[in-house]
Amino acid sequence: MIGLTAMIDGDISHDQMTRFLLSTAFASKYLWGQVKSTVRQIEQEDGCLIFDDSIQEKAWTDDNVIICWHFDHCKGRSVKDTNMLTALYYSGEVSIPVAF
Repeated sequence: MIGLTAMIDGDISHDQMTRFLLSTAFASKYLWGQVKSTVRQIEQEDGCLIFDDSIQEKAWTDDNVIICWHFDHCKGRSVKDTNMLTALYYSGEVSIPVAF
């Protein structure tokens, strides 16, 4: 996996990042495999999982496998959108994404 330090220091170009992202079928299982050892190192008794259930409205896009109708609790009505569920492990002022 491309290291964060290499990205920050500019050692990786936009094209390299694009090729990397296109080369792998990303899924939660893959992400967990990448972060599991780090989570285990920072794991604490008072650590917790934080879940975020977000929607990104796509009113003008045709329905498909990803975009469909969901109830938006903020708007009090159904909207056509992409529904995203993500999870972070939070421990000792560190947040690490663990699932999507």
